[in-house]
Amino acid sequence: MDKSSIDDVVLVGGSSRIPKVKQLLQNFFNGKELCKSINPDEAVAYGAAVQA
Repeated sequence: MDKSSIDDVVLVGGSSRIPKVKQLLQNFFNGKELCKSINPDEAVAYGAAVQA
């Protein structure tokens, strides 16, 4: 898998609110816009419910 094959970068969990984490990820993915339309806390809860 190559970085260029990534369509969307979705951040979940509490650490996704840390500005430095966002900056590092955006730089790592060559300036790709991070997905902000999903609530990070709800995404974790939804994933846990699906797995239950």
